[in-house]
Amino acid sequence: MQAVQNVEQERKLASEQQLQQKQARKAQLRDAHLKSIRRKALDETTKVHEVLFINKLQKEDKELTLMQRMQVKTLSPCPEPRAQQMHRLVA
Repeated sequence: MQAVQNVEQERKLASEQQLQQKQARKAQLRDAHLKSIRRKALDETTKVHEVLFINKLQKEDKELTLMQRMQVKTLSPCPEPRAQQMHRLVA
């Protein structure tokens, strides 16, 4: 009778240990999964910031180009009207 109780108690302990190991493994996998999700979210956030930075640079470049064109047009003399150009060429 004592031997049967010992065997049952050993099985129960083994079963509890196995359950604890499964729970620990499950917790590790869950933590790893959450860490992966956090890393992906951080990567996506970084991508968004990079796109915003590139868009800002492109906008500034367009504005600078436009300002340079406006300065060149204000500094250069007005082109001759077409009739005057033709008259000058013929003469």
